[in-house]
Amino acid sequence: MLGTLRFLLAVAVMLSHLPYSHFPEGFNLAVTAVVLFYFISGFLMYESFSRTTGGFYSRTLQFFKKRFFRIYPLYWVVLLFTFGELLLFPPSKLLPLLNQPATLEKFLWNFPIFFNNYVFPPLTLPPLLPHPVIPPTWSLGSELLFYLSVPFLWRGIMEGGRGVWIPIFLSVGIQLGAFFIETPLFNSDNFGYRYIFGVWWIFGFGFLYSHYRRFTRGLKLLYFGYLTLLLFSLWYFSQFPFVREIWLGVAIAPVVKLLRNLPPNRWNRLLGSLSYPLFLVHFPTFYLVEGMGISNPVVYPLLSIFLTILFSYFLASLDKIFRGRKN
Repeated sequence: MLGTLRFLLAVAVMLSHLPYSHFPEGFNLAVTAVVLFYFISGFLMYESFSRTTGGFYSRTLQFFKKRFFRIYPLYWVVLLFTFGELLLFPPSKLLPLLNQPATLEKFLWNFPIFFNNYVFPPLTLPPLLPHPVIPPTWSLGSELLFYLSVPFLWRGIMEGGRGVWIPIFLSVGIQLGAFFIETPLFNSDNFGYRYIFGVWWIFGFGFLYSHYRRFTRGLKLLYFGYLTLLLFSLWYFSQFPFVREIWLGVAIAPVVKLLRNLPPNRWNRLLGSLSYPLFLVHFPTFYLVEGMGISNPVVYPLLSIFLTILFSYFLASLDKIFRGRKN
C-alpha cells in the first residue's frame, strides 16, 4: 500500500497548487505530504542501495545509475514541455510562479535539478527566480542532495552505525533552531522546511527506520524526543509557518513500515507508478488548460485534474521504456 500512499501524497501536493481548489487554509497538508515523501524516500533508499552488489564503489555507481534513470528522463520531458508552454502561451493569470522568461540560461539552470532548492531567501540563485520552471521541484532538489549522502549512510551502518547519528542530530538542531529563532534569514520556512540542512534528518530517519532492529533505541529517542519537544512547545511554535504540518508528518511517518509490509497488489503498483509523474506534470497541465482559454471555476479544476492523471499515466508508461532499456 506504499504506492497508494505516495499517490495520495502527490494528489495533496497537486490540490494545494490547483487554482480554484478549496484546499484547507491555515493548515497546509501539502507540507505534511512533502515531509512524508522525504521519509519514504529515505526508507526506500536503504532498500535500493541494499539491492546493489559488489564493493562499495560498484554499489554506489549502481545506485546513482538507478536514481538517474528514475528521476531525470521524465523530468527533462516535462521541463521541455513546460518551456514550450512558456514560449507559446501568454503570462498566466492563475499561476504567477510560471510568469518567467523561457531563456536558455533559465533552461540550463533548471536542467540539473540540484539548484532548484535555492529560490528562497537568503540562499537564492538569481537565474532560477522567481521559482523553478516546474515549481514543486524545489523539493526534488533537496531529495537529490540527500541521494549524494546515501552511500556514506549505508557504509556507516555497515561499520556499526554510531557515526550516522551525528549528521541526523545536527540536522535536527538546525531545524529546531530555525523554529525557535524565526528571523528573516533563519526561520521555520527556509531552514526548517525548504533547505536540505534542516530536513536531512527526516530522510536519515527513514533510512535508519528501514533497518529498525539495529537502531531501535536511537530511533525511539529521536522520534519521541522530537515529537514531545514540539508538542509541549506547540503553543509557541504554531505561530510560525509549517511547524504543525511538519510535526504531523513526522508523527505519521512510522506507518510507512506497516504499509510496506502489506501484500502488494495491482492497483497499489499502478498508483505508485503515477505518483512521480503526477508530481511533475500538474503545474504544466494547469497552464495548458488555462492556455486553452478555459477559466471557468468549475470546469477548470475538473479538466485540470483529469488531464493531469491522464498525462501521468502516459509518463508512467514512458518511464517503463526509459528504465526497461537502461536498467
